[in-house]
Amino acid sequence: MKQISFVRRNFVGLVAVLAVACSIFYSGLLKPTAARDIDARYFYVAAKCWASGESPYDAPVYRAKFRATFDAEPEALFVAYLPTLMPAILPMAPLDWPAAARLFAALNFSAAMLLLWAGYRLLREMQGAPLSLLHWSWLALGMTVGGVAATISTGQTSLLVAAACALALWGCRSRSRWMVIAGTVIASAKPHLSAPILLFLLLFEPAQRKSLFIAGGIIVAFIAYAAALDGNFFANYLGAIRAYNALSNNDPKLLIGLGYFLAGTNLSSLADQALGVVAIGISLALAGLLYRRGELRAGNALALTLVFCTVGILHPIQGYDVCIYAVGISLCSMLPRRTQLVYLVPNLLLWRPTVFSRVIPHVTPASIANLGWLLLLTGCLYSAGRMLTVRPIPTD
Repeated sequence: MKQISFVRRNFVGLVAVLAVACSIFYSGLLKPTAARDIDARYFYVAAKCWASGESPYDAPVYRAKFRATFDAEPEALFVAYLPTLMPAILPMAPLDWPAAARLFAALNFSAAMLLLWAGYRLLREMQGAPLSLLHWSWLALGMTVGGVAATISTGQTSLLVAAACALALWGCRSRSRWMVIAGTVIASAKPHLSAPILLFLLLFEPAQRKSLFIAGGIIVAFIAYAAALDGNFFANYLGAIRAYNALSNNDPKLLIGLGYFLAGTNLSSLADQALGVVAIGISLALAGLLYRRGELRAGNALALTLVFCTVGILHPIQGYDVCIYAVGISLCSMLPRRTQLVYLVPNLLLWRPTVFSRVIPHVTPASIANLGWLLLLTGCLYSAGRMLTVRPIPTD
């Protein structure tokens, strides 16, 4: 009887969780795709380098290990992730490639479920009551954003970083030190995704600064270990960043973020960076002021959505990286319903840009996604400024 009563009380939530899990499982693990595990190869080789006491940042070492493993030349070197990625990929090292690919896919699927759990906990804590159908709908929308399945199918690490950021955020809200530390360390592996979120937590979650400093010490320890393996670590790391940025698929016109809109201008790279720093500074300042007030759940939700939207300002992101916005999209369910309706359009553009590009002729998925990102960011900035200067937005 207790089980039946539990199902009745939580029927909507159970259906939503099952639908999200099945959607991600099919799209990420079962759906045929030509790009299956294409990026996981690079992490597999990096894991083998670290397991054998070698540095994946050393280009000759990495090339030799890649040739020995796949009997082919790598199309790119090990992308410049921080060595805090090590704990996530080292379990692949002793396995043969097919088993390692399956393990990494399973790890990414687990990260998606962790992201779903953290998103639910954040919404449940802000709502202070069981979630309604509308809350679950927004949560499902955020957790099935295209980048989630794309990360799993291609063997990328963006989903691990997104889940780690969500874990660190929930750790701050729930005062769980180990969640903050673990989430921060793993999230740091991809700093262009996690840096705005972790910086916000450092500035505006003072109760967890000790945990964040401990995580910082662990990150430094990983970097020191990587430097011990590679005497030219810092030079090789910066070289890897330059090599990565020079790849054709990293053209800003193909990515999502401020760089997409600045690509056609005559601004220098220094001016681009200065504009990005100003934009992210204003965004985090507004979010922080709103978050500190904490008067209404709508204010906290809007502040955090704005924080997640800042990803892409300083450095444009790939299509699969949009999974970092999953929690921000879900938190829109805490806003007034009229505001939710306005925000639904840009979120849908981010959710499935490919679908809209098929309907609208001569428009690329990158254009659709960038329009959605810009509308969502500017909408959050406007709402945050209005809430701070005019009056609080009432909750429904």
